[in-house]
Amino acid sequence: MDEELYEYVRVRKAGGMYWGEIARSISLNFGKTYSVSSLKGAFSEYRKKKQEVPLGKTAPKSINEIDLPEPLLTIVDMRRQNATYKQIVEATGLPYKDVRSLCETLIPENNAISLENKARYQREQTKVNNMVKKAKTKKMKRWSDEEVKNLIYLRERDGATFEEIATILKRSVSSVSQKYYLSRDNEPDIIPFEEVPETTTVVVEPVEEPVVLETLVLEEEEVEKEYENTRCRWTYQDELDVLCNFYDLSVDEARERYKRPYYAIARRMEQINDTTEPHHASLLMEAARIIEARKAEVSEDPPMSRRERRRMARIERKAATVQKRLDRLSTRYGVRFEEAKDGE
Repeated sequence: MDEELYEYVRVRKAGGMYWGEIARSISLNFGKTYSVSSLKGAFSEYRKKKQEVPLGKTAPKSINEIDLPEPLLTIVDMRRQNATYKQIVEATGLPYKDVRSLCETLIPENNAISLENKARYQREQTKVNNMVKKAKTKKMKRWSDEEVKNLIYLRERDGATFEEIATILKRSVSSVSQKYYLSRDNEPDIIPFEEVPETTTVVVEPVEEPVVLETLVLEEEEVEKEYENTRCRWTYQDELDVLCNFYDLSVDEARERYKRPYYAIARRMEQINDTTEPHHASLLMEAARIIEARKAEVSEDPPMSRRERRRMARIERKAATVQKRLDRLSTRYGVRFEEAKDGE
């Protein structure tokens, strides 16, 4: 490619023509045949020989010699003060990709700034991780006897969940559940959690005949205390027995069997069914196996096979056909075989 052809291509390319159109124009005007790729290669090699800048670009200069607009100067100044891309985006409102491209183009030491920012972030993150580790490894607060009593009271009497108890006692859920199961074997006397004894006043209107209220109250208390044994710990066998026989027992039978009020038995049944604890899940599976075994023992005769069902269906169809014939005969002769049989 010579100087004349180079200028011809350069002018038309600057005017927006495609490489294919320029190649066809060269073949018509200069009688030379170029493919698109060969024309591009020849043009690029000649441009390198002349050491010219590509079209649409200017010769590179130092950043200090270029008059940049105010927004770009702000970005350059912030980046040179070790600001991160995120901080520049928040300050200028420009997209992240544009900010990064401008910094890489305008700031020669941009890579060094990025490495320094990365090292500073790692140092700060290490400090945060060390603080978290120290917070996790601090000494655990020991359980007092009063807290253990309150835990057992809330769990056994009120039926509260471990999450609710953890909120009240200001402890973790795992700590509460672990302490509860460890203290069940050595269960202390249950003291109501912040319970204030209620004072009841009985107002008795004057009547002609005095009513002995103390005797009535004592009788009611004796009836209630007959099954007031909820402080007794539930064993594995008791819970399994409740799951297997609860729905087969009446209210009185359940009281006699478990020596507890009926509401305590029903509440324990609901707690076992509505929990996600592993030992309760094994209890439910064992109870299901026992109930299935019971049903299998009292089940009816095994179902008939398909062959037997078809044989019985044929017999029923034959019986229905015979009955139809008997009905036609009895209608034709006016005599019912059944009545004649009864007369005999």
